[in-house]
Amino acid sequence: MGPDFAFISFNKCALAPPPESVHQAQVVSEAVFERLNESIRRQQELLERLQRENKLLRELRRLELLEKYGPSTETLSDEQLELLELEPGVSSSEVEAESQRAQLTLPVKSAPARKHPGRQQLPAELPREEQIIACSPDQCVCGHCGKETMVIGAENF
Repeated sequence: MGPDFAFISFNKCALAPPPESVHQAQVVSEAVFERLNESIRRQQELLERLQRENKLLRELRRLELLEKYGPSTETLSDEQLELLELEPGVSSSEVEAESQRAQLTLPVKSAPARKHPGRQQLPAELPREEQIIACSPDQCVCGHCGKETMVIGAENF
């Protein structure tokens, strides 16, 4: 006896979805897409509303602190006002002094300037000799473009 094999034949027409189910799938996917778009739109509206509310609350907080500490605090930033609020005992004179004071700028530390020793002058009694050494003909031609080179830095040649 040989092994038992079961042969299954597929009907190609049975595998393809009927045309009406394709249409139903499109309708369902469009409905899902619309629900997702609507959800995203609602989330964006909520975010914008919360951002406006947050801004309004920050402005109200600033006005409350300005009223509490007086008109001299109008020049202080929001962060400075919050620091004043965290301070345990702040008097109105301290607030006035703080508002009159300019913003602090930290000094930039630079490296201490050291004098470079440089070259020392040669003694004046040493004899001076000037030698002009001409270059060889192959050294007087530029290696890149082939043009004749020029003397740079000499006044009378």
